[in-house]
Amino acid sequence: EGKKYKNENPEFLFASGLYNYYIVQYPESHPIVKPVIMFFEDGNKKLGLQELENSFKKSIFSRTEAALYLVNINIKYESNFRKSLVYSSILNSKYPNNYIFKIKHIESLLLNNEYEEALILNEQLKSRKDNVSQLSSLVFEAYADEHNKKNLQSALINYAKALKIAHDDRYTKEYHGMAYLGMARIFVKQKDMTKAKAFYKECLKIS
Repeated sequence: EGKKYKNENPEFLFASGLYNYYIVQYPESHPIVKPVIMFFEDGNKKLGLQELENSFKKSIFSRTEAALYLVNINIKYESNFRKSLVYSSILNSKYPNNYIFKIKHIESLLLNNEYEEALILNEQLKSRKDNVSQLSSLVFEAYADEHNKKNLQSALINYAKALKIAHDDRYTKEYHGMAYLGMARIFVKQKDMTKAKAFYKECLKIS
């Protein structure tokens, strides 16, 4: 309904962008819903992204939410890590005490091989005692151990510690997936294919 008003009021660009993107992406990720989707108006992922970016540029109330979705979409579906870093940098700079924004910014930094800055921010995250922060910080430290420091033993230990913390479905479920994937990669390097396959399976189950 709101798509009618997007040219008159930029606040409607946010909902329109989400609709246009996810009406295509969601059935790609969850094929079981495809028979239901046929009853909905068609979307366009490219247009959806443009509308979300315009929402960030032009809206007032939806601007922050649009930026967060652009971080997540560019990491999870588009693999456009440079673009995710643009928006995560803005969010973290504007809201330095928002730990969810900090988590997404650290992830973006790591995926862009910006290890030094990522680890400095990760130290701040470690000081928080909630499960979301503790789990995230362990996965990020393990990722840096694996890819930057090449300390595979330390990476394995930190991935394993992260998996012992209960994940949150909204914020950290995928970090459990990252931990299983990281451990699988390490076991491949160590030529232990039985363990590698087991961890790849766990990753696929959760991610």
